[in-house]
Amino acid sequence: MRSPLVGRAHHLAVLRDVVKRAVDFQAPQLVTLVGNRGTGKSRLVAELARELAPPVRVHHGRARADEPGSALTAVLRDR
Repeated sequence: MRSPLVGRAHHLAVLRDVVKRAVDFQAPQLVTLVGNRGTGKSRLVAELARELAPPVRVHHGRARADEPGSALTAVLRDR
């Protein structure tokens, strides 16, 4: 059993707006979630992805400190 998502309604609404814009304009959107470990970034993406249906797709990944040469780490550092 999963506990309810608490205190993230605004953040979830922002992500839903991004998805709506992607669908309305038929253009991919990029969102970067930044925060300390354990703050619920992955949970937030999971909650959003669970309520979406095709043709919407959510691609997610993570940059790890112990993988300094990863492509995702380089993209996030440049951003």
